[in-house]
Amino acid sequence: MHVRIITAQIQHDQIDEASRLYREALMPAAKQQQGFKGGWLLLDHHTGKGLAILLWETETDLKAAEANQLLQQQIAQVAQTFVSTPVREVYEVSV
Repeated sequence: MHVRIITAQIQHDQIDEASRLYREALMPAAKQQQGFKGGWLLLDHHTGKGLAILLWETETDLKAAEANQLLQQQIAQVAQTFVSTPVREVYEVSV
């Protein structure tokens, strides 16, 4: 399994909108991708920090999803709520 973690600072007045977009747009698009296993959005309402965690069966599945235009369009919508460019990282699940 592989995980994509996106860490972002969200505009304080856009936290609820970011959550809605993640739930209503990004997750349905991700669920259509081969190898998608689940996802979570963690938000700190006090600081505006958010962590999006997306789990994929294989690294190949993760990379294919990153190239998918539908999923990228949904990510771009959520990105409009960010204060700055998010940090994107990939990890392999070891345990």
